[in-house]
Order: sequence, then C-alpha cells, then structure tokens
Amino acid sequence: MSDQLDFTLPDEVSRPSQPRKGRGLNNFLLILILIAVVGFGVMAFLRDNAPAPREGGFGPEGERALAAKLQDRGLNVSSAEAWLRYLAVAKLHSKERAARYYDVGKLYQEAGDFERALINYYRSESIAQMDELQVELSRRKRQCFRRLGNIAGLNRELEAMTSLASAKAVKEAGEDVVSEIGPEKIKMGDLNRRIDEMVELQ
Repeated sequence: MSDQLDFTLPDEVSRPSQPRKGRGLNNFLLILILIAVVGFGVMAFLRDNAPAPREGGFGPEGERALAAKLQDRGLNVSSAEAWLRYLAVAKLHSKERAARYYDVGKLYQEAGDFERALINYYRSESIAQMDELQVELSRRKRQCFRRLGNIAGLNRELEAMTSLASAKAVKEAGEDVVSEIGPEKIKMGDLNRRIDEMVELQ
C-alpha cells in the first residue's frame, strides 16, 4: 500500500539545531558587566585627574573674599597670603595681575616685611609695566631697601632708575674699580657690601 504513513523519526544529525535557552541572557549580562567596568574606569580617571580642592575648599572667588575681609580687618600678612593664593588660581589679565602683586607688596611693606614687599613689587614690574604706578612703585622699593639697610640694593635701584645704560651695564656696575691701594683694587660691589656690613653693625 503506497498510501501508508511513514512513522520513522528523522536522524538526530540531520535535525536543525535549536538555539539553547539562556545563551541570549548570558550575552546580555556580559554586555552589562562590560559597560559597568568601562563606566567605573572612566569615573576613576576623571576623579584622579580632577583638580584637588584647596585647603578649606575655596576657589578663586572664595580666596578673593577672604583676602578682602582680612585686609579690611588690618591683618596685612594673612591678607597678602590670601591674595597670593587667589593669584595662583585666578585667571587675570596681565595688568590686573601686576596691580594685585603691587597691592600684595604694599600689604607686606605695611606689615614691616620689606623683603617680601620687594619680591612682590618686582613681580608686579616683571608682569606688566604700568605707567600710572611706576613713580609710586619706585618710591616704595627705595623705602624698602632703606628700611632693610641694604645700601647696595638701594644703589642698584637708583642706578636702574637714572641710568640710560642697558640692563647688562647696570648689572656689571659692581665690577667698576673705585679705588686702588697698592696692588689691591676695590670694586664698587665690594664697597657696597662693606657699607651694608657697617650699617648692620650700627
């Protein structure tokens, strides 16, 4: 009979493969884990490269407010230090930065720290030349040198102000021979150092 039904099972090898349950779920979990690892790596990188918060958590405006408050209370040294911290983090134009260093120099000078005052006056000069401050700046530098008893520094400052020579000539002025005693030659730099020593002794 040709119309009989065939009840034989197909061979296992020829059966099409069925997708295994759970393979899609495993792939999904693997992708989630990979995303989490990359996310943690990015967060760690950003955390390590973020600017460290300053002591007290102050940014530029916080340091500026603190400096102004200390200055208003007459705490000149603390105010000067706060202004310097502000200058370290603030983005200012050169003239504004130079003016602020000049103000810091004044604070140190009023506090009697003449050496730090001079440092900040010279910083101000090196950042920008401001014609409106030049006369006052020069006067204050001379005062600081006098109060320090630094006659050599005062002489150099006066030479720099009045001389039309180049900066190199001003620097080499200390090598000029001012006197000869027998074979010994006394140079301007040596004379200035001896004057400084005498002032300190007195």
